[in-house]
Formats: sequence, structure tokens, C-alpha cells
Amino acid sequence: MSRAVRRRIAAAVAVTAVTAVAALATAVEAAAETAEPAAAVSLGDSYISGEAGRRRGNALENSGDKWGTDLATACDANGCATDPRKVYGDTHTTTNTCHRSTSAEIVSAAVPDVTAVDLACSGATTSDVRAGDAARNQPNQVELLRAVVRDYRVDLVVLSVGGNDLGFGAIIADYPSPMPAAGRFRIPESGSRWAVGGCPVWDSDADWAREHLVPTIAETLKRVAANRGARFLDLRDSFDGREVCATDSRQATGADSAANPLPGPAAEWVRWAVTGYTSQGDRQESMHPNHYGQRALGTCLRLMHQKATGDFACRNTPGAGPARMTLTALTT
Repeated sequence: MSRAVRRRIAAAVAVTAVTAVAALATAVEAAAETAEPAAAVSLGDSYISGEAGRRRGNALENSGDKWGTDLATACDANGCATDPRKVYGDTHTTTNTCHRSTSAEIVSAAVPDVTAVDLACSGATTSDVRAGDAARNQPNQVELLRAVVRDYRVDLVVLSVGGNDLGFGAIIADYPSPMPAAGRFRIPESGSRWAVGGCPVWDSDADWAREHLVPTIAETLKRVAANRGARFLDLRDSFDGREVCATDSRQATGADSAANPLPGPAAEWVRWAVTGYTSQGDRQESMHPNHYGQRALGTCLRLMHQKATGDFACRNTPGAGPARMTLTALTT
């Protein structure tokens, strides 16, 4: 990655984040004057809205409940019925594809005595946060936040935005990294890496993303947060070993089911890149934290909320599930 490209990415991320944080300032300041009850609010794009929360791991099975991985499908003696609204509610329609899931980070954080309010929308850019998204019939997220402030004391506002402004979309919108480093793919560098594993990247591309792209975005956002007086939660390595196609994780098999699903400690925490027979649903779910990943990020958020001050990085515990995340304080 050239220095020029790195500077362009950093500049774009900085402008994106500064614009979004500045737009939130007035609404957040007003929250301090609001009485009980308390609320925690998420704003931004697909990485925090809950995109891919329908998926409890990945499976090479396209019927029924996909070996227990599809939380939108229920099966009984009469067969199986699928309804994505079981997970995404009224944000899975022909005019609204925000995909705010039941396991979204702000919901999974489960902050005690606080109502979770998910205002984020899959595909949102910074301008959508500030001005609304006509394509998804979504109003200005900042105005939605102001409406929440009228009824709640907002204790926490979490913002994740910027990847869609850079044009990466579902490939890699933000952190955590959805892909492992080159030496940690369990599937060789071949066509089957995509067809079987759902991770359509060559080793060199994976290393570029892990070593250059993700760190550039993360470090830039860290500086922006510091300059704007916001706290920063670094998630770049939170899925280490749990990425799609990672050696330490596996897909579901015929031995797994809705009654006995692939457990979080063994599963991939990222939705694979959908293609052909294995698409099983919306392409926009590709390369986003799935049900397990969102629960893990929720744990990170809850742990950070328990800390009064400071910036932190969040990592998973090898061999453990989404509830066993740990924080490490970041130094300046």
C-alpha cells in the first residue's frame, strides 16, 4: 500500500468521522438535561445496525434451517418457514433494508437499567447520518437521536460510520477485520476458498487488509475521537481466530441443528461472502459480524461502558464464546 493511498484513506476517514461527531454534538449535549428513563443509542452503518444477525455461523446447506444457522427459519413436522422479520423486524422490507437485528451490538450490550435504541442503518454513509437516506426511507439519524433525547436520558451514544463513504461497502466497512491473515486460512488459496469457505480473497489481499487497511482506519478514528473528546473502542483484532475461513473456527455440519446449534466457541463470527447455491439470503449480509459476532461486540461495549474513562481494545478469549471478551487499555 503506497503512502499516497494510505494518506487518502486516512483523510477520508478523518473527514467522515469529524463530520459525524460534530453533527451529534448538539443532540448529545441536550441528553444530559433529560430525566429518566435512561437509553443507550447506536448510530451509523451496517457494522452496528445488526446486519447479518440472522446468521448463527455459516453452513454449506441450503434447505431447512441450514443446520441450525438461520435464526429466521423455524421448522416443525409440517416443514420449515422462513421470515427474516423474526430477526430484523420492520427493517427488512422492500423499502427498508436497514437490518437492525435482535442481536445488534447496542442490544447485546445489555447495559443494566438502560433501554437500547438502534438507529443505525445498513449501508449508511456520513451524509445519511446527518441528512437521511431516501433509498431506505430513513430520516436523519441525528434528528432521530434528538427525538430519543426528548423521552430518555441518553447515557451512551455509539457511532460506527465511515466504511461506506470510502466505497468498500460490504467488502470491509470498518473493523473488526472479517478475514484472517494469509497464514491463518483453513482453506488453501484456490477457487474452493470462495465456493466452499465463502472468503473470496487471495493471501496477499488478506494481508493488505489486515496489515494496512484496517490499522489505517482504526488509527485515524482513534485520533479523531481524541480530538473530538470522544472515547474510542478498538475492535480491529476482536475476531482474531473467529474470522470467516479462519483455522480456529469451523462451519456448521449435519450434526448441528436448531436444537443443538454450532456453539459460539467453535463458529465463525463473520457472515461469509454469499454466492451461488450458498447465498441463502441477502448479499448485503456478506462480511459482517453475524449473531455470535454481534454478541461479542456487545460484550465489548458493555465492558467499556463499565469503565468511567479511557480508550480500550477488545479481544476474544481463545476457545471461549462471545461472553468472554476482554479489554486492554490503549496508550496515547
